[in-house]
Amino acid sequence: MKSKQFILIGLALLMTVPVYCADKLNMYITYTRFLNKSGSTVLNIDYQIPYRNMVFVSQNSGFFAELQVSINVTDGDSLVFQKGISDNIGVRNKHDVSSPQKSYLNRISLLVDRPGYNVLFKAQDVNSGAVFEWNIKADPLLQTTMISDVEMSQTVRADTTQFLEKFQRNHKLYKVEPSALFSKEQVDSFSLYFEIYRHEANSEAKYVANLLIENDEEIEIETNLSVSSALAVEGNTIKIPISDLAPGAHHGTITIQSGEIVEQRQFEFVIYENSGGQRFIFPDPQDEHSLMKYFLSSGIVGNWSSMSLESKRRYISQFWEVMANSANLSPEEMIGIVRERIQFADKYYSHFDKGWKSDMGRIYIRNGAPDEIEKDQTTDDTRFVRKDFQIWKYSLRNNAVYVFIDLQMNGNFRLIFAKNDDMELDVNEIEKYLGTTFDTSRLNN
Repeated sequence: MKSKQFILIGLALLMTVPVYCADKLNMYITYTRFLNKSGSTVLNIDYQIPYRNMVFVSQNSGFFAELQVSINVTDGDSLVFQKGISDNIGVRNKHDVSSPQKSYLNRISLLVDRPGYNVLFKAQDVNSGAVFEWNIKADPLLQTTMISDVEMSQTVRADTTQFLEKFQRNHKLYKVEPSALFSKEQVDSFSLYFEIYRHEANSEAKYVANLLIENDEEIEIETNLSVSSALAVEGNTIKIPISDLAPGAHHGTITIQSGEIVEQRQFEFVIYENSGGQRFIFPDPQDEHSLMKYFLSSGIVGNWSSMSLESKRRYISQFWEVMANSANLSPEEMIGIVRERIQFADKYYSHFDKGWKSDMGRIYIRNGAPDEIEKDQTTDDTRFVRKDFQIWKYSLRNNAVYVFIDLQMNGNFRLIFAKNDDMELDVNEIEKYLGTTFDTSRLNN
């Protein structure tokens, strides 16, 4: 069995090399080989670098990093292939650059037509000068091989967009995980992808396939796989649940047998647990889902409705950890602040529904108490009877200004204007409710 000598962030996995050294660029890289339609070997080199391992600079209303990548393939003293790539990585949210969950992923594909190629991969973070280097001896798969290498993906879902197009197969996104590290707090499962090849010489033969996953002490998963008897190339996706897998290193083997011919492909991965536990504010994850939208300019995870309760709790915990990190607070401090604001909103803004769900509650929860509040009534220069309205001003929140009006005259104020808040860009109904004679200079800080 495997040796137990490993550490989580420095584990040298089969065909996977994470490097963590002070004088080097920290990233993950792995390779997999597949046969194309002509029987040639395609070598996919996948590399992944956490945002927090790069240096981002502020420019053009965003934050940008640049990764210069080069690949040199040699055969002895001869240069066979050379390619340079400039990866320009931009984010709008400055907190993403320090997020432990955000990373950049890319793939380079090349043909390997004979054994003995030496592949040298080099990447440099332009802004910091840090360098990563990696090299392998790349041999092609035999044209009579029955199985490709095994690829691990954390995300497999339908996707017809151009996002990560290099990782799509048959309108599905296979987002690979070069790190081969899977957290029990973040995912329920990951997927294996591999291809089985049927050649003319054994077109009538029967195939038997087996999957085995074990740790240092015991066999954890062993199952036979369904193999098509008709297709020349069969793509296989197997979902591996991780709830029953123990934390630590795991070794996997896929075996294909046809008559007396046997081929194997091996893979390794690590399951780990965070010690922080789960964090949430509301007992109902659906309420938490609505609350999280107050802090995000784009939508939350798209498959929320189909996620299990445990997955939702993990996602929520991860969300509050990221929010806390962006505010330089502990998750407990962040959740405590939000809870206090919810309690205040429920006390002062509740009417037909909970105060935290109201317009005033939303702005208060996101921004805290305003620095200045003006209370007034509309004039007769509107088509409505006189109604109460309030102007909220913030000096430390990009000089944000909000106007609320009590449309139903029941204390439930509706937001009709917002300035300097990207989350409320489309709100501007001042003239409709306050009239053309309203002094708009009152909206200045």
